[in-house]
Amino acid sequence: MPELVEVEVARRLLDAQTAGATLLQIVPGAGTIVAGLDVRVEGVPIRRWVRKGKLLGAPLGVESAEQPWLLCHLGMTGKWVSDLGRKHERARLETSQGAVAFVDPRRFGWLRVASAAEARAAWSAIGPDAWHEPLSPDGLFDALSRRHGPLKQVLMDQRLIGGLGNIAVVDITFMAGLHPHRPASRCSLSDCAALVGATRRHLERLFALHADGEITYLSEGGESPGLVYGKDGSPCPRCGATLVLERLQGRPTVYCGGCQRP
Repeated sequence: MPELVEVEVARRLLDAQTAGATLLQIVPGAGTIVAGLDVRVEGVPIRRWVRKGKLLGAPLGVESAEQPWLLCHLGMTGKWVSDLGRKHERARLETSQGAVAFVDPRRFGWLRVASAAEARAAWSAIGPDAWHEPLSPDGLFDALSRRHGPLKQVLMDQRLIGGLGNIAVVDITFMAGLHPHRPASRCSLSDCAALVGATRRHLERLFALHADGEITYLSEGGESPGLVYGKDGSPCPRCGATLVLERLQGRPTVYCGGCQRP
């Protein structure tokens, strides 16, 4: 499933291929509905692509408070590609600089034309971006002190922090030495400082691993970028204890019972 870094890779591809180009038409794929196509957007420029958390957006036309937007969420398996005609193509943007296609085998992703008000609402529903607007240790401590759910689940709440998914939080809690099932409200200020630092290191590491271009998912043969995610049964890289796999609200959670403090 795409997380912050994968969505940023998609943003860079879209920006390189379409920013500044004139949008000629949006072509839905077979059986796909692109919401908002009743709004006329043909012949207007795509100004740029931006990202907050896992949401992609592009303002269209002349900059104004009421300009329409393209909004996109990659869902679980969505990605943008510059070579056309692939299986599972759900939509295509044809522009004066060429075309790009949205491919999504599992169909949880979406593309739509949104009004300025809809775009603002979608943007404001997401918490501070984990890369562009990281919370300070004090800010994270204040937020976690009011949350009583498991730490992993709280950190994945996009209303709290934008962009962190299951894989990221498994590795971040490991790097911080904190048990992912610990109640969030039990985290101290020093724990929060460890989480903030681990988040930055995790994202920096993944940005170094991902070249700009196409996303390759694990289901497509890509390698797992996780430090411990997907490596249950292996020795902990820090203390040597066996990494444990449990499920938290249906999601696989890998941790070390030896060195991640409950």
